Amino acid sequence: MWDLVLGPSGRSWLEGCLVLSVAEARPWVSFLAGAHDLGKACPAFQVRPESAHLAAHFEGLPICRPGTKSPHGTVTAKCLQGILQERFGVSREAALTLATAVGGHHGLFPSSKDIQDAKNRAVGSGPWSEARLELCQLLAQHFELPERAPGNPGTCAATFLAGLVSVADWIASNPDFFPYAEPSVAPRDYLARSRDQARRALQALGWLDATQPQARLTFSELFPTLPGLRPLQSEVERLAGLEATPPRLVLLEAPMGEGKTEAALYLADTAAATSGLRGFYMALPTQATSNQMLERAKAFLEARYPGERVQLQLLHGHAALSAEFERLRQAANFAPAEVYGEEGATSGQVVASEWFCYRKRGLLSPFSVGTVDQALIGVLATRHVFVRLFGLAHRVVILDEVHAYDTYTSGLIDSLLEWLAALGSTAVILSATLPDRRRRELAAAFQRGLREDPTPLPSADYPRVTWISGSGPGATTLETSQTLRREVGLRWVTAGDQESGSALSGLLEEQLTDAGCAVVLCNTVGHAQTIYQTLKPRFPDVDIIHARYPFEERMARERRVLERFGKGSDRRPARSVLVATQVLEQSLDLDFDLMITQLAPVDLVLQRMGRLHRHPRSRPARLTEPTLWVLEPDLTDGVPTFDRGSSFVYLEHVLLRTWMALRDLEAIRVPEDLGALVEAVYDDGPCLNPEFQARWDATLRKAEVLRQKHEEEIRMRSLLPPSFDGLLWRLTDSAREEDAPELHQAHQALTRLAEPSVGVICLGGLDETAPVRDLLNRSVTLTHRGLVQRLLERKPPPAWKRSPILRHYRPLEFVNGEARAEGYIVRMDPELGLTIEKEES
Repeated sequence: MWDLVLGPSGRSWLEGCLVLSVAEARPWVSFLAGAHDLGKACPAFQVRPESAHLAAHFEGLPICRPGTKSPHGTVTAKCLQGILQERFGVSREAALTLATAVGGHHGLFPSSKDIQDAKNRAVGSGPWSEARLELCQLLAQHFELPERAPGNPGTCAATFLAGLVSVADWIASNPDFFPYAEPSVAPRDYLARSRDQARRALQALGWLDATQPQARLTFSELFPTLPGLRPLQSEVERLAGLEATPPRLVLLEAPMGEGKTEAALYLADTAAATSGLRGFYMALPTQATSNQMLERAKAFLEARYPGERVQLQLLHGHAALSAEFERLRQAANFAPAEVYGEEGATSGQVVASEWFCYRKRGLLSPFSVGTVDQALIGVLATRHVFVRLFGLAHRVVILDEVHAYDTYTSGLIDSLLEWLAALGSTAVILSATLPDRRRRELAAAFQRGLREDPTPLPSADYPRVTWISGSGPGATTLETSQTLRREVGLRWVTAGDQESGSALSGLLEEQLTDAGCAVVLCNTVGHAQTIYQTLKPRFPDVDIIHARYPFEERMARERRVLERFGKGSDRRPARSVLVATQVLEQSLDLDFDLMITQLAPVDLVLQRMGRLHRHPRSRPARLTEPTLWVLEPDLTDGVPTFDRGSSFVYLEHVLLRTWMALRDLEAIRVPEDLGALVEAVYDDGPCLNPEFQARWDATLRKAEVLRQKHEEEIRMRSLLPPSFDGLLWRLTDSAREEDAPELHQAHQALTRLAEPSVGVICLGGLDETAPVRDLLNRSVTLTHRGLVQRLLERKPPPAWKRSPILRHYRPLEFVNGEARAEGYIVRMDPELGLTIEKEES
């Protein structure tokens, strides 16, 4: 793996951290990895029945009573430290760090207490100590260990080393590639044999598939079908030519449609070609956007690696249900010619090999696409966290649709950037609406990872490119493509008419007199269902999409929406209304003639607005000018109050400031007004209107309480920073499994601190013993406060408890379309999806 997997960037970085030369680091890393199971040479392990195959090697050594426990990783950490110090001249601090790193290969670094509690009768002394020393000397002899000892690598490099050792151990534990050797086989013969086996294992599992292009290309060469470069893309090409040495941070802020995704892929490709970084991970906000990006990434890799085989993974909770991902998994079983025919020589073969599809392995694939959560778990205190960090090291990580997340998720993103910088990775952040304060926080986090004092970022107006590299920070303002410059009219639907729905229906009938496609965006599922029922009698072609459908039905609706309102659709209806929630807010390439939205945080309103007149097309005469209609909140003495659902989803303080920023506008100019609107809502300025001071103060106090709660959760859950210079074991001291119930309360992602939710599987015509894929297709996440707590009190079926995929779901049995759950009735409506109401007492 040192020779064929790490790549030049990873090798040179680790050499520097170990204070060794190129020639010295390779045998030392091999030696340390080879010593990871040194702790199996102890009485407690050898007395176990599964160790019978090793018994001949330790014949005659004293053993202990069966049942004496001492994990062999702990014994490795305890004994290897002394051997490194006493026999190989390693300093005490370096020996402790290195021994702990390789001893943690089962997910947790052995603590000082673990090592102290390892009893002598379990570890073994005398002849056992001699046996362990002999094994280490044998390893040193065969790897031709140099005399100069490594220095203390520090927390970050030790974490990387632990990930490398764990992954190598997983591969080498496969008896199909590494069968047990007979005791009569000489170690040197075994070494030669295992080297050949190792290469064949890496080849067969997909580790040696393409990761780096042969040569750097220009932007136009990489994307030959583009009609021309947009200003952002030209600036990125110029920037990549100045300095591409990792680690590096690049923030691209521009309106939707400026080609940010292509720019990010160009930066990733250039970094691989010129700096030896290994592949990319594209992190997106949702499963739906991840599924869409998978197809784009596949097409990109096919074109970039003609005639080569390339690994691509999809990482999120429902990846197994993606038809495109399943095709990639099936393609891994065939040769390129069988998949592509004669095109195999000009097109790459993109596959998803089985080995990378298992838990905790997806980020090890050279190329992968998934939700941002999969990367953020890498900075939470979980078992095998160092494997995730190893997978993210020395590659390009692209974070798409980054905006004003809550304090908790923003804190995790900061931690991720700090670790990426320390691990020698390049991060590319894409956003259409990023507050300047948040831009500076992201830059400061990356600089902390570089062990640099935060340097103030240069000022630059939106749209802009910001970067941090070895030569320091920089920023430049971008031109906007003429085709994207526009003015969007802003109108309000008054609050008093919303309750009956008459104003909304009348507005739609008036605006769609001739024809047109409209979308009504709601903040909650309940509101969307109510609006849909109001509109249905008056609009024959009205549809609805939200997150409260069983997964299979939701995916079918999503495909239908894309087919009808997506770019280049040949099924676009003449006159139609779509009612939707936030599922349409990010990344989905949709285009509507008219948009009506509930008030949401300003950055999300602008995201939604990006689906209005998104592409050039012929439009009805009444709708030739883009207009955004906003449902006005209730006003009391001129001061807004927000409905319960919106206040449940968003901070009232942000909603209040958004309303104040938009209320007097008649139009929004793109891009001129976007930056100013975002700053007006998210800066630290005071309330400038005494009329709203009381409401401002009340909502600000609530926001501050929530911020403090989030910061406390970050302290409890997140990994220590890479700059931590204490004992290595403290990184995993409080680590739990990624799917531990106390962390995954109510099927809630570790990386999103929202109100509790619960994943249910809708049974009814489907038995709980059905295949996992069938059960997942009937899954849906519920967030109803009263119902969630009651469902959490239910226990999953025994078979589900044993499944890492199903263990956090609860069954919901439907009879004639209804399910009852402790005082609630849940109905499965074929149009509305799941509806929830309290049962009458």
